[in-house]
Amino acid sequence: MKKLKSLLVILLIFTILPVKGAFANIGPGVVYIDFGPNGQNVNTFKLEGSGTGHNMKFYNLEGIAFFSTPTTGLSLTGNYGNYSAGNEVIRMIEITLDNGAELTGLNWTANNGSTGKVTMISSTNPLITPTPTKTPEPTPSVTPEAPSGSRAILTLTLITGDDKEFDLSMSEVTTFLAWYDSASGSARHGIDKHGNIKGPFSKRTEYVIHDKILTFEVSEYTAQ
Repeated sequence: MKKLKSLLVILLIFTILPVKGAFANIGPGVVYIDFGPNGQNVNTFKLEGSGTGHNMKFYNLEGIAFFSTPTTGLSLTGNYGNYSAGNEVIRMIEITLDNGAELTGLNWTANNGSTGKVTMISSTNPLITPTPTKTPEPTPSVTPEAPSGSRAILTLTLITGDDKEFDLSMSEVTTFLAWYDSASGSARHGIDKHGNIKGPFSKRTEYVIHDKILTFEVSEYTAQ
């Protein structure tokens, strides 16, 4: 007997619980019928779809709601008239759909007798302009120097045994030779390192000391 009562209680619980999955109703939602930026002077129209909706709102070209129908149980397969509230041009109609309803199109008739059909129906308000995504500006790349003309590789051998190598124009080599041959003048000489990788610097200069140079070599070449 107790087992029978337990079974009945379980069956009762499953009967009361809501059914989920394939048999669940689609929840209500707001859809928008867009007549485009020029709008349309609609006098009568026929909704196409299934189910019912309510709370239709009409918006003019400025995006202002000028007419509303709080009607419940609005059939989505019926003919309607005089919802345009006079000669106001309609830009958009907003309709709240009931559970399981679907709106697929709208046939309209204007005051002058012209007819047409609208199928631009979406869940996104066409009067709201989305915020554009800012495109990040590309980081400018550093253009490496392109050597040309008469040049030379200046190789300095220091008294420590270290070698220093510089890729220079011939005018820079001439300046170095004039400094080195000068008996009087500064004890140091700055050489532009050029180089393609400067990091955050606009220029890199290496200074060599006159009495630290043991020998040097100038290897000339022509850059095309």
